[in-house]
Amino acid sequence: MSDDMPIPRNVYGYPMRTAEQVPRRVLGIQMLARWKNDPDQPHAWLCRLVGTLFQSFVTSALPGQPAAEMLPHTAQLWVDILADMNLNEDDSERVQIAGRKLLRELEEWPQVKALIDALPARRDAKSCVSTTTGGPTEADRQAGREALAKLKEMF
Repeated sequence: MSDDMPIPRNVYGYPMRTAEQVPRRVLGIQMLARWKNDPDQPHAWLCRLVGTLFQSFVTSALPGQPAAEMLPHTAQLWVDILADMNLNEDDSERVQIAGRKLLRELEEWPQVKALIDALPARRDAKSCVSTTTGGPTEADRQAGREALAKLKEMF
């Protein structure tokens, strides 16, 4: 820059950094923010949770962290694996609890298995009894078939 040109400043009055001056940790957090807030993401609710968790991991400076450019891809892999477990938005609190547990206990960047292992058991909404599989039981399937048969009779 020439001497007569003003130095560009950010909103706080500090000189603007060039791309080369931005710390890689900051770049990683910015990339995750763009990824997790993409409205076209399938499983957007899960992307927001995993993206926020990854940003916390980056801020914690855990050893073994993926490169900044790989963070959104790694987060997407976690989302894909968790989505395959038939998680839904009702499970968001479980994912948040598991993430907070990981943040308290981890000393290095985790694998998705650590989050899965930290997930608390699902609670059955009707009885508040913990379920182990999280999926429908044979009794649930039979009740569904009976309800469907009644609806067919009505129409």
